[in-house]
Amino acid sequence: MASCRDLMTRDPLTCDVRSSALDAARLMRSLDLGWLPVVDNGENRTLLGVLTDRDLVVNMVADNLDPGHTAVEDLMTMNPATCFWRDDVQAALDVMARCQVRRVPVFDDEGRVVGVIAQADLALRLRDSRLVAGVLERISRPTITHPSMAVRW
Repeated sequence: MASCRDLMTRDPLTCDVRSSALDAARLMRSLDLGWLPVVDNGENRTLLGVLTDRDLVVNMVADNLDPGHTAVEDLMTMNPATCFWRDDVQAALDVMARCQVRRVPVFDDEGRVVGVIAQADLALRLRDSRLVAGVLERISRPTITHPSMAVRW
């Protein structure tokens, strides 16, 4: 099987930890992104967390925060699931399935964010459609089982 380096999208766009939520949201909208790695700065590319469109909505709206005066670091998801570029692709697939995430940042040997493996990368670059379908099914399983969310037949 290939390495994560072979499957990843290289040099993902990142967001500085000190950016405002408004700037991050505008960037995400302009490029049709649902996720950004949050780094210490553009040169070091040390991952501090990830910012999702869900983070913006749930964390900012629920707390009635001003997007122009709220830093990305106050909204981001910390300690995201990751893999290294030398890892076998199966390691990334396992992380995605186990953590139920649709995107995984990829590090180089110095710990810099150099890529991302997303669902689209799986669909476009893996030749085993059964493997892709299995991982996507595991990623998409509901994680919350609240009585109000139960389906009544």
